[in-house]
Parts: sequence; structure tokens; C-alpha cells
Amino acid sequence: MSIAILGINKAMSNEALSNFIKDLDSLSEKNKTKLTVPSQGKSYNFSLFNVQQHKSVLKTAFEGFTGVIKSNNIYNDILKDNCEEPVEFSLADRSYVLLGLRKESLSNNYIVDDERHDLNKLPEPSFDFKYEDVLEYNGITVEVVIPTLARDTAMNKKLISELSKLTDNKKEKETLNMAVTHEVVKFIKSVKLGDNIFVFDDFNIYESKKLVESLPLKLNNEVLLWIGEFKKKEEKNLTLEDGTIVEIDASFLASD
Repeated sequence: MSIAILGINKAMSNEALSNFIKDLDSLSEKNKTKLTVPSQGKSYNFSLFNVQQHKSVLKTAFEGFTGVIKSNNIYNDILKDNCEEPVEFSLADRSYVLLGLRKESLSNNYIVDDERHDLNKLPEPSFDFKYEDVLEYNGITVEVVIPTLARDTAMNKKLISELSKLTDNKKEKETLNMAVTHEVVKFIKSVKLGDNIFVFDDFNIYESKKLVESLPLKLNNEVLLWIGEFKKKEEKNLTLEDGTIVEIDASFLASD
């Protein structure tokens, strides 16, 4: 066979592949599911997980604590990218919407320690989250709020960046404290003392962290308790009858 004919065949093959991929993309566009976004109180169309998203999440399983944070960001991006309309998602939306996408994209089967569970047997979800609140102590007023996914992602990226600069020895000692500080910053909207108000969105993360580190310990603990109450309610929605908790991490997309 001549080189010219081989060239023509290759061009035809490339064109066929390109057209085939376009057909797959077109099919994916039609392959959607309608899911409720709790914070918005309405439903939206979502594309199902694709192979690349699946691979990206699974890769984080081998990266330790940093991998857990990375998987959170990947899931945040999936919600934003797979939703047909622009939505300002709340952190309170993530697990519920991801559960719906997971069941439609893979199956209801969820494997933990080689034991199969049915995601359809999760309890009827409760969305009575307290989206914002005001905490006061000794003349200081802290406005707390369940963060948007955009804020969650920004804080997670900053934490990953800071952790990457530490030696292994320092990382082992400081990761927990750093993660807690970032979590507190994430959930605070503003701090008021007298006539002065510090609105976190108006300042960078470093400045916000410095302020949080200057808060009275009692007030910092009150913020952590508020965050804990939100997480407790979220975890209840993810707990099966036998006590198994569905974890939204790399293992969430593992299938048999």
C-alpha cells in the first residue's frame, strides 16, 4: 500500500474518530437528570459524571489528607460544571446533589469493607439547616454562615498551597491546626467589635486568618460548635440504618 493511501486512510480514521466523539458528546448532552438543590428550593438539570471526572476523583485516594481536600474541590467543580444553569451552590447542597448524580451515573450500590449497601435506603433527607446565625461574646459579634462552594474551593486551595510548603515533619504536627483555622475562616461572614466591622469577603484569606487567631478562645469554640451542628445534620442524611456513613470522598465513586 502506498504512503499516499495510508495518509488518506489515517485522515479518514481521524475524521471518523472525531465524529464518533462528537456523537458521544451529543449523547451526553441528552443524558441528564433533574435534581433538587436544597438551598435554592428548586430543581435543575445535571449532566451525569463522565469518565474524566471519575478518574480525577479516584486519583485523590492516593494523596492522603491533601487528597481528601482535592476531592472536595473536584466535587465542587462537578456540581458547577454539570449543572445546566449557573447556580450559587451552598456547601449544604453538595452531598445531596452528588448522591443523586452518583445513583444515576453508576448505581445504588455502595461498597464499604467489601459489604454492599443500597443508597436508596438512606433516610429521607432533612434540609432544616441553619444557613446563618449570629454569635456574641464579650462585645464581639460574629456572623456565621454555611459557605458557598466557591468559598469552600478557595479556602481548600489555600490550605493545599500552605501544606505543600511544609516539611513532612511539620506537616504531621501542623495539619490539624491549620485545617481547623481554615474551616473557621470558611464559615465566618463577618466580625463586629463596636463600630468596626470586618467582612471576610472584603479581605484576603491571610488577613482573615490573622483575625480568627485573635478571637477569644470561647468565641472560636462557639463557631466550631455551630459548624459541628451543621455537619451533624449533614451526616445524619448520609447515615444508613446499620450506622454506615456514606463518605463523600474518593471511595464515593468506587463501584463493583
